[in-house]
Amino acid sequence: MTTSTTPTGITRSDRITLLVFAGIAAAIGLATLVGGALRIRLYATAASDGSTPVSLLTGTSVPGVPTEGDPSIRFGVFPTADLLVTGLSDGTRALLAVGEGIGVLVTVVVSAAIFWLFLSLARARPFAPSLHRLTLVAGATLALGSMLGQGIAGFGRMNAAAEVNPVADNLFSVGFTLDLAPIVIGFAIMALAFVFRAGGRLQRETEGLI
Repeated sequence: MTTSTTPTGITRSDRITLLVFAGIAAAIGLATLVGGALRIRLYATAASDGSTPVSLLTGTSVPGVPTEGDPSIRFGVFPTADLLVTGLSDGTRALLAVGEGIGVLVTVVVSAAIFWLFLSLARARPFAPSLHRLTLVAGATLALGSMLGQGIAGFGRMNAAAEVNPVADNLFSVGFTLDLAPIVIGFAIMALAFVFRAGGRLQRETEGLI
């Protein structure tokens, strides 16, 4: 039994699968761009009633804990609270909008890199020179952009907590959490970019030997 292949040497089924993955990556990037643009607009202009969505840190205990029975809950807290707040300052909403914008940019750039990776694999060009550059940009964007975006949005949430606390009995913590996972992954992607460059050099050196 033989497997049908394209002129590039890759099987047709694999090429179709890779193109589907590329399409999914492009769809994720587009959906993030549209959703992020709507959220940024909401932060920048506020809703028709002046409301702004914001998630703040808190340590409110779960009501009714401890519970009876088996299993039973002995302890629980709500670490964050999703709020719809009116009257936030322009500076606070600007920080939230900029942080959201950077997060959207990071996702779009990484989605574009994944799209191009799958497209290059589908065309049997895993070491295309442009792939090294795009992967390097995507890794740097993910690492540095995640750090910057989370920091700016975090300062926005800190300001929001400070503005809301006087009318909420100091219920919210003036702080934010930093997710290190995308930063670490970003540096790993940058390392992968140099693997692509080394593979491209090896491919050029061995062309015509077989």
